[in-house]
Amino acid sequence: MDNSSLPIPAQAWTLEVMGPATLKFAPRLATDFLPRYLDGSEWWGQGFSEPESGSDLASLRTRATDDGAGGFIVNGQKIWTSQGATATRLYVLVRTGTPESRHRGLSMLLIDSDAPGVTFRPIALASGRRELAELFFDDVRVPPERLVGEVGGGWAVTMFLMQYERGMYGYAALNKVMMELGRLRDYMVNRAVSAAQRERFARVYVDVTSAQARAAATVRKLAAGQVVGPESSIDKLLCSEAEREAHDLILDVTRDHMMVGTGTGIDPAAFDTARAGWWYSRAATIMGGTAEVQRGIIADHILGLPKERRAS
Repeated sequence: MDNSSLPIPAQAWTLEVMGPATLKFAPRLATDFLPRYLDGSEWWGQGFSEPESGSDLASLRTRATDDGAGGFIVNGQKIWTSQGATATRLYVLVRTGTPESRHRGLSMLLIDSDAPGVTFRPIALASGRRELAELFFDDVRVPPERLVGEVGGGWAVTMFLMQYERGMYGYAALNKVMMELGRLRDYMVNRAVSAAQRERFARVYVDVTSAQARAAATVRKLAAGQVVGPESSIDKLLCSEAEREAHDLILDVTRDHMMVGTGTGIDPAAFDTARAGWWYSRAATIMGGTAEVQRGIIADHILGLPKERRAS
């Protein structure tokens, strides 16, 4: 376990998610804009979730109507957009069909964050960080060439993108977790810790390594052009739960220092980052599709289990 590795910037995580979808469904947009993403001069946000539409994206209400010239006029709101306050462009899933059309009436647009009518409001997290934001669209005009895929084809773009989010994103997130575990190991070596804590460290390390190995296999499949589909839900479930386990361990072992960030040989900035990581890990099994949704996908599409009976 090498804790000297360089971390993968969070903006690069979203590049690995939105980049492949842009190349497949909007190659001209990829040619125009992805080089800027690759050289770090800009990054994008993913505008999917809404106040009343999180895991159930088919119920979203942000609407795009015909502007009379082949383009779109967008109105609505998005929430929990990662890097939303600093993104140059936004991948926005909108409704172009009727409310009853569900997933069949969705389209994907690439919208400039500085377009007239786009505003954002940073969301203050418990950690004090502000990497999430609410997005508001008020009569935002989007030219027809900013359509990703086809009108009404947004669900296909989303499903293609999700396999990268649950595989590539999970692998990148656990890369960071593994670095944190490396620092925790050094901390434990230099301090008296119990046998139970050492045993717990070993169990968590195995869980993180296993989840990362699973995600690495998915990354290799995606790199080979294979479609992963619902199997990516296994990656999402394993990676998010391993992430929470690791951060809980870090908090429990370093609790005194995590709370105050002081002490001999303690780097306050490192513990501030660790605290922020713990807070963010609370959402690991919620964001990107809840753990319950992932288990449902696995049960329905992989294991073929009987459908859950719902109360009338």
